[in-house]
Amino acid sequence: MDLFNAVSHPLTTMPTGGFSPEARSIEAFSAAVQWVIIPFMIAAGANFALFWHALNGEPERLFRDTEFQSYAGVVGVLTAVIAGLLVTGIGINTNPSAVPPIIGALEDSVRHAAFQVVSIVTTTGYASMDFNTWGAPAKYLLLFAMFVGGSAGSTGGAIKIVRWVVIVKSLRRELFTTIHPKAVSPVRLGGRVVDERAIRGIYAFTLLYLVFFFVATVLVVVDAWRVGYQVTPFESMSAVAATLGNVGPGFGVVGPMNSYLEFPATSKLLLTFLMWIGRLEILPVLVLLTPAYWRT
Repeated sequence: MDLFNAVSHPLTTMPTGGFSPEARSIEAFSAAVQWVIIPFMIAAGANFALFWHALNGEPERLFRDTEFQSYAGVVGVLTAVIAGLLVTGIGINTNPSAVPPIIGALEDSVRHAAFQVVSIVTTTGYASMDFNTWGAPAKYLLLFAMFVGGSAGSTGGAIKIVRWVVIVKSLRRELFTTIHPKAVSPVRLGGRVVDERAIRGIYAFTLLYLVFFFVATVLVVVDAWRVGYQVTPFESMSAVAATLGNVGPGFGVVGPMNSYLEFPATSKLLLTFLMWIGRLEILPVLVLLTPAYWRT
């Protein structure tokens, strides 16, 4: 890596921007460079307030934080599963011409699995290799990772870890109160009670996010069919998830070594809108489009 790349890549790693001057992204660099970038992507996807506490003599706050624990857990589990798929060959495309030389190579499998999981969960969008060559199980796990997102207070996009934590806790609460209807069981996050209005807001945002995802996927498929462009539903799903979550690359025609160039102009406008509304987290944009907002 020369000086220009050494300066430009940190400028797109910490903001989780993901742009690389190299056409093949981080695949163009050595394994050592890829390992160095991984912890910085992890840091960029964590809550920056935790680093403030760590720098002020409270490093234990980082590891006691529920959101950070969940963040590290999701990244760790996805990395372990995908690495296992790659090293055994299960996660490799069955097309012999597309098989990358990582079957049985433990270090390569772990590195590529960790890099891609962290890159997609944090919505950085780098690629250490063309994961289009991976098999369906690994691809579907990466598609799932596109909906996870970074922590609150980070530069990551998508739904974000803290919302998933609150949703899981509230669902557990519903199961408990169904069995014990008279029990009072507030949802707690980091020892603090989460306001019920905030929980409703989280459910509303997550539902809107998924509605936008499914509706946009249908529109992309229909628009491609309209102009005779061959795109599979899975590729359309990945394109919508990657733009709505500000991830960047998807699968197939929008894979890490490809682009959105071949999509019809109308689909590009829709995907551009998704990038915009996804970065603003949907609700502020919908509020602007509400007539009642302009009458206040």
